[in-house]
Amino acid sequence: MTRSRLASLAPISALLLLLAQPLRAQVDSTGLLPMGFGTLSIDDITLLMSTDQLDIRIVPLDERILRLTKPSVDSSLDQLIVQFADKIQTASARSGISTPGLALVTFYSRQMNARYEPEDISILSPGREYRPVVMLPYSANFNNGQLDLRQSASAIYVFEEALPVETNFGIRYGANSFPDAWAGIRLRLDREKARVLGRVGQQTTRGTTDSVKNR
Repeated sequence: MTRSRLASLAPISALLLLLAQPLRAQVDSTGLLPMGFGTLSIDDITLLMSTDQLDIRIVPLDERILRLTKPSVDSSLDQLIVQFADKIQTASARSGISTPGLALVTFYSRQMNARYEPEDISILSPGREYRPVVMLPYSANFNNGQLDLRQSASAIYVFEEALPVETNFGIRYGANSFPDAWAGIRLRLDREKARVLGRVGQQTTRGTTDSVKNR
């Protein structure tokens, strides 16, 4: 084979070699997907449960989920976590927790003088019930326990360990139980994760191709 032929094959060989390697951009050193590729809205990752008087919204503040959301949503919720970082760290240290689970919980009233019990929320997983260790008010009225019509109150809930967001789980509020609450959202997350991996793969392939062309 001539030297010119070998030279013409060199870029192709380099490309194939690079494409055969794992897509290192797909996950970082913690095993998380890269940021900036998700498209989910905050409603897509919000659990909603209703009682006679209230709507209760729960958003798990888990990096495995946040990296599947739109950059604007990811950034907003990350800022919320940073805003409460000192309080979360203090509460975790007092409770002997090294890797707390976090969730933004909002109570929304559908009638006048609706009462709520913040501590009555728990996460249900097979053989396990996660109860909040501490609740850090985001709304000044959170500890009032009562809301006027269309009024809301929010807090960051701290759990003793990360919530089981990669499995199906349920929610309990008082006597109200929703055992399959997370199932639909989990399917949505699985689909989005596959799309994110595809987007990352396409970008990595384009970058690799451009790198080979510039050699």
